[in-house]
Amino acid sequence: MKIFSALYFSAVISGLLLFTASCSKPQMSSEKKITVGAGLPPVASLVASIGGDKVETVSLLPAGRTPHDFSPKPSDINTISKARVFFSSGMPFEEKSLVFLSKKMLISDISAEIKKIPQTGHSHKEQCSGNHCHSENMDPHIWVSPANLLIIAENICTNLIKIDPANALYYRKNTGLLKEKITTLDRYIRTRLAPYAGRTFFIYHPSLGYFAGEYALNQRAVELDGREVSAVQLAQLINLAKKQSNVVLFVQEEFNPRTAKAIAGQLNATIKTMNPLQMDVLHFLRQITDDLADGFSGKKE
Repeated sequence: MKIFSALYFSAVISGLLLFTASCSKPQMSSEKKITVGAGLPPVASLVASIGGDKVETVSLLPAGRTPHDFSPKPSDINTISKARVFFSSGMPFEEKSLVFLSKKMLISDISAEIKKIPQTGHSHKEQCSGNHCHSENMDPHIWVSPANLLIIAENICTNLIKIDPANALYYRKNTGLLKEKITTLDRYIRTRLAPYAGRTFFIYHPSLGYFAGEYALNQRAVELDGREVSAVQLAQLINLAKKQSNVVLFVQEEFNPRTAKAIAGQLNATIKTMNPLQMDVLHFLRQITDDLADGFSGKKE
């Protein structure tokens, strides 16, 4: 009987010790996250919204860099090489990086099913024929349009399910929630910008072409084909701007827009700083909407 009591007492103590140890340490999830790569920060943010706690998202383009002059280092390629799927928007630096990635990696073109538009400022006489333009002459900034974001969200969801079918319902639910946010944002933009349909805004680098087309606005760029406009082109822009009141001019954070600031000084234009590559693309679209509406209405900050 004494032996039984001793054994029972020992078992109780052992159980208490195990219970105490389990309570003192946070429980780690046994489910390992899937590494997912994206070329651009805003795309990485969309992937993270849909992937939730099932994925670890990595952006190939670092914050504060522009895709037009970015060349990935071996360390950047090495980080992305651990991903199961890579979401590309078709930027040249992404295309160059793909040749170094494993052929086993799923490459997803998020622009699939999106109707591309010509990049403002390109000469299309020699490079476009009819409705066809070479891909390098098309506007790559597809994520600045809510209509495009709905398509991108579906493309991301479809390809996450391909590599992780067990969590298909989870990805579809998150995609639905994201699309609701995008649709709500679209209604907000249409309401705010409807009074200014047909108006022209000026921009240093032509990155808002899809946004302008979706909401009946006109984008005029100060920088064309990576070069600042000539004196003749500058004079044309100034004449155009003088024909409308309350001129709005966007300056992108990553560039050095000396010409843009010179134009603003001559026209007393409202300068708005923006970053279309910021992570939260929905916040970005709402911000430029407010900037345009306030600028066109003459509202002072």
